[in-house]
Amino acid sequence: MVQFPYNTKDFAFTLGSEYLQFSTDAEGTYFSVELQISYFDFYESSLKTKILNYKIPLFQKYQKFNISEIIHRYMSRIDDYSNFVPGFQYKTVTVTIICNELGQIDGELIDTVILEGVKFIAGNKPYLFENNTALLERNYHPCRVTSEGVVNVSFLLPEGSYLLLVYKNNVLQKSIEVVADDKNNVYTIMVDVANFNGEQGDCFKVKISETNIFYEILVFPSTLYSTQLYFENEYNLLSAFQCTGGYYIDEEYTRLKQKYREDFQEVLKIVDTTKEVALTINTGHVLKTDTISLDSLILNKRAWLVVSDTVYLCLVPLSKKIRTLDSGEELFQFDLLFHINNPTDAQNSTYRF
Repeated sequence: MVQFPYNTKDFAFTLGSEYLQFSTDAEGTYFSVELQISYFDFYESSLKTKILNYKIPLFQKYQKFNISEIIHRYMSRIDDYSNFVPGFQYKTVTVTIICNELGQIDGELIDTVILEGVKFIAGNKPYLFENNTALLERNYHPCRVTSEGVVNVSFLLPEGSYLLLVYKNNVLQKSIEVVADDKNNVYTIMVDVANFNGEQGDCFKVKISETNIFYEILVFPSTLYSTQLYFENEYNLLSAFQCTGGYYIDEEYTRLKQKYREDFQEVLKIVDTTKEVALTINTGHVLKTDTISLDSLILNKRAWLVVSDTVYLCLVPLSKKIRTLDSGEELFQFDLLFHINNPTDAQNSTYRF
């Protein structure tokens, strides 16, 4: 017998902790699992397939098996920030699961159970989840920006027609008609506060019409600095975070040296010199709940700093810790550390600012 934690109606998530459960009354058997994975590259419509096979031995006629992380490897990721376009993002991955119970000695087929068309989305199951619609954001609390800030808001939409609404101070500013199908279910809205004449004290709300799924944006006072970061989050989508503090760049040089003797003198020769470029940027004052977004940024592998419409830096998060609770502080701000990926060591990053 096989118990599936999935069905063909609801979305499953690739970082979930659900297990296939195997049990039997027969003696001397095991199970085989075949996963038929149908997936797409980011923004592409050409179907790709992968078939994976596993053998599941039983202990006391029982075993369990998690397939979520296996599926996660086949969830597409955006190539680069420059490829990002608001709208539908990656297509939903579908998986057919074929489970066979077999005899250990002769391989005799005892039973077969098939579950077709399980729909997988990257990440954990979201906190704001209602009838298969969801906010694909780990930090579901209000976020803070200034009037120069940008926020990406991503929703999960099952097949059907939807109105996505943008409010400023409870006044409707924009509505977007979206039609989701069986593959296009992940939709991202980019909210540029300046395009809505946002000012200090304004409150924006991005909402799926006729649901309780929404995201709030609070506009803080403008500061001397405004630096826009984007990072790949747990859902393989681009989240935005605005830093309002100062920044600096350190360039550390490492030399490969060789010493040898020539005419009874010791000679030092530089074989190669490499450069490590690190960016430290202060977040400025943030909401306490923004530490959830910062944790997401630091845990993930890729980020981008946007300097202008055509210039950006590719970053790798390097921060090792942030202080999320301090009884002696009421205001929160953090220094974030990144490695800057330059195309060559000869390129100077500072000219981009």
